[in-house]
Amino acid sequence: MYSLLYVDDEEELLTIGKIYLEKTGTFRVDVTPSCGSALSLLGERTYDAIISDYQMPEMDGLAFLKVVRASYGDIPFILFTGRGREEVVIEAINDGVDFYLQKGGDIRAQFTELSHKIVRAVERKRMAAQIRANEARVRELVDNLPVMVYECDRQGQITFVNQAGIDILGYPREEFERGLNVGDLIAPSFRNKFIARLLTMRAGKAVPRGQEYILLKKDGRRIPSEAFSSVIFRDGKPDGLRGFFVDLSGQKKTEEELRLLQISVETASDEVFWLDFEGNILNVNEAACRITGYSREELTSMKIFRLDPDFDPARWGASIADLRQKKTQVFETRHRRKDGTVIDVEIMANYVEKDGVEYSFAYARDITGRKRAEMELHAAYEQITAAEEELRQQYDELKKDEDLIRESEARFRTLFESASDAIFIVDMGRFVQCNSRTLAIFGCTDKDQIIGRSPTDFSPEYQADGGSTLAAVRENDRRVMNGETLTFEWLHTKLDGTPFFAEVSLSRVVVDGKNLIQSIVRDISDRKRVEAAATLANRKLFMMNDVSRHVIRNKITGLIGCAEMACEASSPGECRNLSNDMKEMILAIQKQIDFTQEYEKVGVNRPEWQSLKKAAAGVGRPGIEFTAAFSDVEIHADPLLGRIFEYLMENTVRHGGKVTRVSLGTREGPEGLVITFSDNGVGIRKDQKAKIFDQQVGAQRGVGLFLVREILAITGIAIVENGVEGLGARFEMTVPPGEFRPAAGP
Repeated sequence: MYSLLYVDDEEELLTIGKIYLEKTGTFRVDVTPSCGSALSLLGERTYDAIISDYQMPEMDGLAFLKVVRASYGDIPFILFTGRGREEVVIEAINDGVDFYLQKGGDIRAQFTELSHKIVRAVERKRMAAQIRANEARVRELVDNLPVMVYECDRQGQITFVNQAGIDILGYPREEFERGLNVGDLIAPSFRNKFIARLLTMRAGKAVPRGQEYILLKKDGRRIPSEAFSSVIFRDGKPDGLRGFFVDLSGQKKTEEELRLLQISVETASDEVFWLDFEGNILNVNEAACRITGYSREELTSMKIFRLDPDFDPARWGASIADLRQKKTQVFETRHRRKDGTVIDVEIMANYVEKDGVEYSFAYARDITGRKRAEMELHAAYEQITAAEEELRQQYDELKKDEDLIRESEARFRTLFESASDAIFIVDMGRFVQCNSRTLAIFGCTDKDQIIGRSPTDFSPEYQADGGSTLAAVRENDRRVMNGETLTFEWLHTKLDGTPFFAEVSLSRVVVDGKNLIQSIVRDISDRKRVEAAATLANRKLFMMNDVSRHVIRNKITGLIGCAEMACEASSPGECRNLSNDMKEMILAIQKQIDFTQEYEKVGVNRPEWQSLKKAAAGVGRPGIEFTAAFSDVEIHADPLLGRIFEYLMENTVRHGGKVTRVSLGTREGPEGLVITFSDNGVGIRKDQKAKIFDQQVGAQRGVGLFLVREILAITGIAIVENGVEGLGARFEMTVPPGEFRPAAGP
């Protein structure tokens, strides 16, 4: 609603004008018969616009306009007078009047036109203020950008530059204002490129993006930069360029440093390797290719264990743990070349972490000659050593080897038994060994329940994708025995037949010269549940937002229509009816917003295990006997599980008639756990049973049952109504296997 100040020495006209203007519902009008009293009101209140007569005692409308413009700025001012002399109109326009309207003629048409001009004047002022505010925000944003932003005309003369451009180039703003050409700021060798850019602009074509230039600072220093710009069109004709220059100094310096580093690494005489902590070779230099005989592509496709015969995965794990702690390692090992020959190397490894990923950057120096010389010296020493000393040395060496073997075996056993995942060793399709964690994951109490059995004994007949388990096991075994390492998702079963999803890694291992298969199994059931629940929740939230927007938009359209009809209503009764319609639409919007707020909570938090009895506690109502006779269980469900029973009880109270008894029970069957919620009310008609869970069925039914279905569906719980009409409602909720369990102790 707009607030108006109406000034006229004809009080009858003031009264009529106030009535007509306020009747539209758009204006609130203060009236006064003199300019003096009007100025007093302006000092006390704020108005959106002023309507003034021209010819008045003490001060006429033009004098009043001048005072208003001097004291109150550009407040919209409409001169509404019976005087229509041309000189008055010209003077009013020169003094800043917004509109000039002459009195006379049909009074309804006259005030209708006045209303339109008031709205136009006020909205024009607000739009101008918004434009000024937007321009100020854009200018502030541009000035805060860390790159040089500029505009130039068709000749390249700079017409605008932001603060960053002034700071980067070192020219004071006054020099830009006096006139600088973009070509003057570009190194001579790049000016022809910019001239070509201007010619392209003048032809009305799109200018190239991302061209590199050298900018010149005021003191002559050079700035490597990249230019991005577009053509400015005025009245449909190309009139200049608008764009920005990005300082590439830091990037160029970094690129040069990286180039020099790369040259140093590539030309080094020692082998250089980049490895991740899984043992994958990520990059090598030319020396590594030359010395090992492998190509760069061959090396970067293999793990270090293939190149180094002394490093198996177990030793690699210990080595990277030591590198992570000490940051640097120096040790000797061997490399097997592509032609099968083995060379001795000295490794200097360095720990590197980048973007949260750990790497080993290692130099390898060929010390085969040095080792050969050491061996020759050692042989010469042994020749002059007494036989007794030689035997003692051989005995000590043998004992040392035995100790190392025992230590390695103990370390492997510790790692094997303390692993958080199940680990199997498979021979000829049968389990021959497993760790302790296997018992917990597969629901066993003794390893004898596993040893000697096949992977198919702990898997359903068919996998989740419908494929045969037996065929998949045979194919995986074949591929692994051929040297592949596999990682995939698998549907396993526990000893009692309970299914669960797992991530399985298969690799070939050699034990006592025999090829076996190592299987590492990680239970990912919780992760799969969370992923499925999150996907379902996101889909439903998207659907509800779309429905809410559609419903609210329709109601708002209805409100606008009612408002327009109310303005044209011919009787108070018609206005009341339209007002009631508008109230109902507003209440409908509020109801939809309340429902959306409740629905937004569904699926927001990850499902959790909850006591069924605790979830249903506190749902009783006065006058209704509520019983819950069952052994408590825990349900894997959305944290809003408790709201389900509140909604069901609310549905019973609202629609069940004279309900006196409600019961909650459970039964377990092959389909899972069935939870029943029943009452002794009027029941539900057959033709409504499938529809009661829809959001839009029956304005009186509400959205409680719809939310019940949505909350339960997060973890795959289904709900149906199986009551008998006249005997009461009976809701049955089926929890699938694996989503319920006996409740923990109190």
